[in-house]
Amino acid sequence: MGVIPLQHMNPDLSETQALQQAIRREKVLRARAMTEEEKLVATLDQIELAFEWMLEGVKQQFPDLTEEEAHRILAERLDRQRGREDRGLFVAVPTETSALGKSQPLDNFSHEL
Repeated sequence: MGVIPLQHMNPDLSETQALQQAIRREKVLRARAMTEEEKLVATLDQIELAFEWMLEGVKQQFPDLTEEEAHRILAERLDRQRGREDRGLFVAVPTETSALGKSQPLDNFSHEL
């Protein structure tokens, strides 16, 4: 069996796109209603979750490591990435400030909510 074209898997992509826009709109409205303190806590929670996922990735790649060894490998990887950024080998996606005051990639949603 070959690859099934996307349009055959979901013939009405406009429904999916409408749902995605509704979800994004709801997230924006919730963020607008948050205090600065709530936004900071949410940001820190997301950062912590990202580190947990990265650590779990190390543990899956090397299942026999101790917790300490997994943390050391993650720290080494983050240091190497920081070094790439410092040497200009990694360039972040250029961003612009949206009407919501949030920085977002230039190719991301350019329309108003």
